[in-house]
Amino acid sequence: MDYAEKHQRVADTFRRMVIEETAALVDAGSAKLELYDGTDHDGGELRPRRPTACGFSFCMQSAEEISFFPTAPGTDRTQTIDVYDKDPASLVSKARCYLRAFIAGRVKFTLRAGSSAGRVDLLLDDGAEVSHLYNVLVGFRVGRGAGWERYTASPYD
Repeated sequence: MDYAEKHQRVADTFRRMVIEETAALVDAGSAKLELYDGTDHDGGELRPRRPTACGFSFCMQSAEEISFFPTAPGTDRTQTIDVYDKDPASLVSKARCYLRAFIAGRVKFTLRAGSSAGRVDLLLDDGAEVSHLYNVLVGFRVGRGAGWERYTASPYD
């Protein structure tokens, strides 16, 4: 199988997973799912009805990378979270964990005032806590001192 075929196979699996995971929310009117067609990257956007929930877009960058772009609730400030794995099944499984954390409201943002620089902390289904830094050179200083704002997302429903 060549790279393009592998990419398409992973993209199709990822798309099916997103549809499955969000179907109940979409049917209940708790969220709107938009899948992008005809773009360079396979992806889409999930917009919650509740303004305190974490909306996000997502994009399959390659057969080994899926990116999420969560927005801090009540703001237009978006972070970038890249999930990598060379194994397609593992990549989609990891992406599912992130998707579920966003939907369940198990996500916290620590952002520099007036900026998108900061950290996103997620609590995954298995209890693991993961942090992703965005545009911050000295990660251990995030949240220390004045000038940092914190946002905690609520669940979608």
